[in-house]
Amino acid sequence: MKIWRLWKHQIITLIAHINLFLFFSWEVIIAGLVASVFVSLFAHYLYIHRIFTHQHFQWSKNMNKFGQFVFCMLNLGAPSVYSAIHMKHHKYSDTDKDPHPPSWRALLSLWDDEFYPDIKTLKKNKSRDYFYETYLYISFLSLVFTPFLIVGGHWHSKLVTTLVHIGGKPGNIWWAYPIMLGEEMHERHHNNWLERRHHRLDILYQIGNFFNIGKVTKVS
Repeated sequence: MKIWRLWKHQIITLIAHINLFLFFSWEVIIAGLVASVFVSLFAHYLYIHRIFTHQHFQWSKNMNKFGQFVFCMLNLGAPSVYSAIHMKHHKYSDTDKDPHPPSWRALLSLWDDEFYPDIKTLKKNKSRDYFYETYLYISFLSLVFTPFLIVGGHWHSKLVTTLVHIGGKPGNIWWAYPIMLGEEMHERHHNNWLERRHHRLDILYQIGNFFNIGKVTKVS
């Protein structure tokens, strides 16, 4: 069915909202949404963004599987697809070809079909994607048992994308550090996406480096 093929992620996200607020207690909802921010920071912004996409660190096979599995629980697509979308974002940032709508449009783009990956990057990353064929089954599990991860991961992603592109271009917003832990230096990242560490208090860098099994290089 064409509607499902185009908007399956958005449909699952909508059902997750309904499931969470109808069948879970307020204590679970609040605790789950708070936890989802940290899960999103780890699986989305540290693992998929810095490690899988930009390859800032080399993690073990088991750590890669764990990072990808948790990312799939956020219902943001297959790891290789999302990484290809992000590289297209770097190429066409804040233009009509940007897969992430610029500025405040990102926060309101619940029903937009945002998953238009860079095909060359997608083909390159497929071999490293353990869940390319099965990621949707993991999303369904999360939909039933941990819908707060889908809801929280969705809105955290929207909020981060919005804040770091206020004004129609990548920006450094130091005051958003509590919900980004290093990802708030977005202009700096766009100017040099090979840079591992964004500042001295970059916690995501510290975690990534802690699990790094590759050669350690000096980062200023």
